[in-house]
Amino acid sequence: MLDGYVDEPSMLGVPPYLSPLARYSYGALRAAGWTVDYLTIDQLRDGARLPNADMLSVIHGAIVPGKYLRGMPMSAREAASVARSFAGTKVIGGAAVRFAGGADEFADYDFAAKKDLDAMLWGLASGDDAEDRWRTPKEWSRWALAGAELAASHPDFPQPLVAEADTSRGCVRYFCGGCSFCSEPSYGEPYFRPPEEIIAEICALAKVGVENFRLGGQACIYSYMAGGVGETETPTPNVKALKQLFEGVRRAAPNLKVLHLDNANPAVIAAHPGESRAATEILAEHCTSGNVLALGMESADPAVIEANNLNATPEQVSFAVKMLNEVGGRRGENGLPALLP
Repeated sequence: MLDGYVDEPSMLGVPPYLSPLARYSYGALRAAGWTVDYLTIDQLRDGARLPNADMLSVIHGAIVPGKYLRGMPMSAREAASVARSFAGTKVIGGAAVRFAGGADEFADYDFAAKKDLDAMLWGLASGDDAEDRWRTPKEWSRWALAGAELAASHPDFPQPLVAEADTSRGCVRYFCGGCSFCSEPSYGEPYFRPPEEIIAEICALAKVGVENFRLGGQACIYSYMAGGVGETETPTPNVKALKQLFEGVRRAAPNLKVLHLDNANPAVIAAHPGESRAATEILAEHCTSGNVLALGMESADPAVIEANNLNATPEQVSFAVKMLNEVGGRRGENGLPALLP
């Protein structure tokens, strides 16, 4: 398995992050009984060689242009070069494949997964058809646990490795198209992973020796298992579910050093101030300081907001910023605020 890194609006996998996609893919292969060697694209650049193997699985998932302090996502040129140097079955997947421009862009590969790479790998490794499909919820849970051991093979393990864990897939604004630049609405109606499954995954990672975690995979943490999904763009935060999730994560990894988060929709916060404040208090209490909720205010220009179907007005963002500062502004053990926008 060659990790060319993931960088999506709601999933990080460029070092020091280890993406869930890498762990799911590893878990699917291990669940099928295969032995898996893991390399990152940076290790390959530094002179490591691909081992002799029956199959090469490549993760190619950077779709958001970015600047990186460490590591660099695999380029299309590198993806083609790696395939040409390998004699066995070649499989590639990730967001860069899903949103590829042309059908022949990955012609050097035998299989290109436009949906879930791990589901295709399971089909190939278990003798089923190499179907291009989404993983089922049951497979999601199983492969997340089976893939936890991959963390120990990452060159950043145990420090400064950060294991990214999915809480959901999709965006609550799916029915109106969502923000024009984001891939999450394309997944359709959101699927929220049950708290107990996320907690079990964190526990498995902690047993391997992972100390740093980031709960990602969501367009908005306040929308996790929220009420009114599919009926409104601003569903009501589920404070009970968030409390169960974050208390469970802290019990599962009592010695963690980092617990941070991904995105938050300021429109949801502004539409439900009472529930959002209660949810924010849970986040500030259980996450480690230095945590930032990305509100994603791309513009305050009404014309730009309308043209790109952005998620919040300047007034809603201002409200969210004020509330997050009020609740999360206290200093933590490392001297940083508990939670900032």
